Amino acid sequence: MLLNFAIYNPLNDSQTHSTIYACTTANDTATSSVARWTAYADNNTTNTSSVNLELGVWGSVADSAHSQLLGALDDVESYIGSVMETDFVFGYSGKAVVGLYIGGGFYASSTAATVMDQMRTYVASGEVSSQMVLQYCGSTANYIVGLAVNMDGDLPAVQQLMKTWSDAACVSGFDSYTDIESTLNIKSQSSHNTSMATSRSAASGVSSRSDTCSTVQVVSGDSCSSLVTECGITATEFYE
Repeated sequence: MLLNFAIYNPLNDSQTHSTIYACTTANDTATSSVARWTAYADNNTTNTSSVNLELGVWGSVADSAHSQLLGALDDVESYIGSVMETDFVFGYSGKAVVGLYIGGGFYASSTAATVMDQMRTYVASGEVSSQMVLQYCGSTANYIVGLAVNMDGDLPAVQQLMKTWSDAACVSGFDSYTDIESTLNIKSQSSHNTSMATSRSAASGVSSRSDTCSTVQVVSGDSCSSLVTECGITATEFYE
């Protein structure tokens, strides 16, 4: 089952209103997502970057069946592939809760596939802790990727981890952690700016003009210097 709700409205706060949307996934979603990602990637410039993903765990060994976790991972990956671009999504199966955050600087579908495969490999290797995180922390929220897993059905705990990433911070305080070498597909500057412009015009119902205009969304962790880089302009042009 997939869940969607605001990450800044604490689910465990009785004074805060939270609306939770839930749905199930179709069996053929995963197959179609591969085709959609391939077609999407062919029309956009992708930079593959070698990174170290941090895998952190804490808590006792989980009693929940691994199949529940694998089912939630599959559902989340399938959804990300079918909608192409989204910041975050939650999955729920039995007592396994999964949250995936992908910053706007990454291609969501291929990034989801990478982190899900790494988590599946870890699960297959042995013990599963009650709470686990797989993350890559860049300079701003646009360049953060995080996968949170809770095997006790604690949805508010996963929500808090997702909020940490959205605030451009890295999760810490693990009982133990290890680094995993991997690769992530980072959007080129033109693709990133164009996708932001397209999503904004689509959301507002306004047709995009066929000129060279583009937009960059300011996210947590941004500074004037990082925005200069994001926009692909000089500091002088930025301050004009």
